[in-house]
Amino acid sequence: MSNGNYLGSYTGTAFKGVFNGGGHTIRGFNPTVKVPANGTFGLFGVLDGATVKDLNIETDLKISAEGQADAGVLVGTAISSTIQNVKVSGKITSAGTGDSKRFALSGLAGFVFNTGTATSIIKDCTTSLTVNADCGSNTANGATGTMYGGIAGFVTTAQDDSANNIENCVNNGEITAKLGRCSGIVATANYGGHFLNCTNNANQINTIANGRIGNVVSVLYKNAVAEGLVNNGNLTTTASDTHAGAIVGFFNDDKIVMKGGQNKGTVIAANTNYRGLIGANVSKFASISGVTVGGRLGVYKEDGNHEMIDVNAGNFTEYIGAVSDANREKITDLTWDGAPAPGPEPSVQGIGSAADLKEFAEMVKTGGDVSKFLVDGVLVLGADIDLGGEAWTPIGVGAVSNAGVIADGVVPFTGVFDGKGHTVDNFKVSVPADAPAGYAAGLFGILNGATVKNVVIGPKAVFEGQSAAMSFIGGVAGFALNSTVEGCTNKSTMSVTAVTDLTRECLAGIVGEMYTAEGEFASYVKDCVNEGKLSSKNSVNTNNGGTGVSVAGIVGFSDGKNFNYIQNCTNKAAIAAEATRLAGIVASANAKTKVEDCLNEGKISGLDVKASNSRIGGICSAGSTDDVFTRCINRGDVVFDKAGDTVHGYAAGILGQANNPITIEACENYGAVLSDMFKAGTVYMGAILGNANNKAVTITNCKVGGKVGPLTPDADFQVVTLAPDNFDKYITLATSKAGNCKFEGNVCGN
Repeated sequence: MSNGNYLGSYTGTAFKGVFNGGGHTIRGFNPTVKVPANGTFGLFGVLDGATVKDLNIETDLKISAEGQADAGVLVGTAISSTIQNVKVSGKITSAGTGDSKRFALSGLAGFVFNTGTATSIIKDCTTSLTVNADCGSNTANGATGTMYGGIAGFVTTAQDDSANNIENCVNNGEITAKLGRCSGIVATANYGGHFLNCTNNANQINTIANGRIGNVVSVLYKNAVAEGLVNNGNLTTTASDTHAGAIVGFFNDDKIVMKGGQNKGTVIAANTNYRGLIGANVSKFASISGVTVGGRLGVYKEDGNHEMIDVNAGNFTEYIGAVSDANREKITDLTWDGAPAPGPEPSVQGIGSAADLKEFAEMVKTGGDVSKFLVDGVLVLGADIDLGGEAWTPIGVGAVSNAGVIADGVVPFTGVFDGKGHTVDNFKVSVPADAPAGYAAGLFGILNGATVKNVVIGPKAVFEGQSAAMSFIGGVAGFALNSTVEGCTNKSTMSVTAVTDLTRECLAGIVGEMYTAEGEFASYVKDCVNEGKLSSKNSVNTNNGGTGVSVAGIVGFSDGKNFNYIQNCTNKAAIAAEATRLAGIVASANAKTKVEDCLNEGKISGLDVKASNSRIGGICSAGSTDDVFTRCINRGDVVFDKAGDTVHGYAAGILGQANNPITIEACENYGAVLSDMFKAGTVYMGAILGNANNKAVTITNCKVGGKVGPLTPDADFQVVTLAPDNFDKYITLATSKAGNCKFEGNVCGN
């Protein structure tokens, strides 16, 4: 591959067609590569007049170059091509190049070129990569230097009026770099770069000397247009001669037009001449208008006590960048958006960064000293943490039996962890097919006598399980033994795939399985909320019991020798899953579980037909010995969502099935309970209870409401709205196995 600053040429075969990823993900793209001189590298080497769209890539790329080279996770060089709706996550580590020629690196496309006859377009793309990039021996800051851009490294045209359009793209990945040009969106816009509504959400630390750094675009040159660019990340540069701009590093052409956009990020720079809350060196441009200016500005100090500047509504135009008096009249309609009070950044106590959290996890694993993260004797999360899309190894990682026996050599988490309401986000937890039996996965793996509280699992977190053996997956913790989880919220995306028959798989928004051992122990999950999307796929597991698939908003499986308490928890998410046990709060309450003051607001849709009698419930799918459900409310519809299936659809507003004596008291159902089992000879459905199973079940002082009936009504079978004159008939319809039920004080709840 050979391409100069203006015209791309190549030998070999380029991809020239249309590649539609269909929204699917390529995982394990983890090459270690040294790009040869005049070479190019990516999942695609060269695109020429091509289109690539609707694709996700997960990577751990380790890269360097022997000379001039262009590299991107998706493509090394894109010529007059379109890239749309591509998302890249993971890590990039770059050792730079030993030559004094350009090495353009990107999370998406290294070198983007427009021949003048067809525009190159990159739109609706996102990079969420943790980047650690060094320049090697090439320390230049110009077009022949080393550079990184989250969306594109080097963008140029055939030097005419044509353009490369980069639209609606986002960078979420943290950058630690020693590069002459480095940005969240584009490093170098050489000729004809048009940037519309692009956003950088991540921080950058750059230690290069004499660099040109901007958090959205480092350098704008010929005929560039920048409209609606937003920076929400902080930028820190440590060298006294490096330029640092919140949005743009260097404006370098008299025809550059900048419209709108906003900065909210902090700029900390050792260079006091070329730094600013819009740009660093704002020397050549046609116009800058309508920008909303915010954030903070400070002078970098090696000891971390940065000297912050009092930027306010009265003086902010002095700190937008290095602008000559002659050029100030070309800057119009700026708006001040305010800034925090001047002074040093407040020190973060406890675990304050992604690096801290990873260090803490490693210390737990190796038995190291975690005292540096303690605040008043408690491990504290001192800030929101974005892990940059990394694969996450749970804190307290390892395997545990379903009876709470922790595998040899595994070090669980045993302390107190207070998230202080902060969010841990943008990470991925996977349970691979070859994981050991009992693998526990979540932000935490195994808790033993621990407390985890007040932590939020963010919406960009992803949990996936496809183990061939038993596994436990929870947003906060996979397995909680004699432990307390309280005040936590899950907003992540979670899924599990059953790949082995008769194997327990547990998935829940908060805790995969909770277990209490013999003695004076008790385990608690309380004051927790699930807002995350949960799903499961089951094509093989035929068991409806403890070795089946258990999916729920709060707890997947509850068991033990003493009581577990699930208190004041709420599921807000609709859950549609192929799970033999599925519920809003707890899927399997196996024994000695007290569920109190819990609320399900989401629709529960059962899709599983593998087990002979899959069970679903608004609060619980299956309960057992000494379980008590008190003051719980279901407002979500509970639907066995398979038309015509009269075998599998056990369904109820509160409890799907009782496997031993159960008490249900002062509970309320207002959701519709629908299953075509309603048309069967024996019906296991009910507004409160699906199947009493000939067990001693007491249902007292409940409010019985909502609707009960078939999923697919017809002339003979209609959905019934419960009313004072009929509600008692629908508390449970399992009359053939309800002989031991006791009904007292129940009323119509509508």
